[in-house]
Amino acid sequence: MLIASYMIFELSAYALLSGYLYKVKNINIYVSYFIAKIVGMSIALFVIYIMLDIIKVNAPMLTGSISMFAVGLPGIAIQLFLIPSIIHLIKR
Repeated sequence: MLIASYMIFELSAYALLSGYLYKVKNINIYVSYFIAKIVGMSIALFVIYIMLDIIKVNAPMLTGSISMFAVGLPGIAIQLFLIPSIIHLIKR
């Protein structure tokens, strides 16, 4: 349940920002993806920080951000290939 609590914000940021940048601002899909990924991860870290503060757990922010990025690297690589491919197939 704890993971779903912050992922709601993270995935919402991905969807809204990547769609806005790609459709409205006509920015390249890869650039849109990277910007949305960075903003989404930042929002997730902020929400995690707030949640940990509420339950009075002290954890260094840098450690969380490095581990979150490192654990997410395989998923980022897969998404970097699949998402543009799927979008190009849909646009045909």
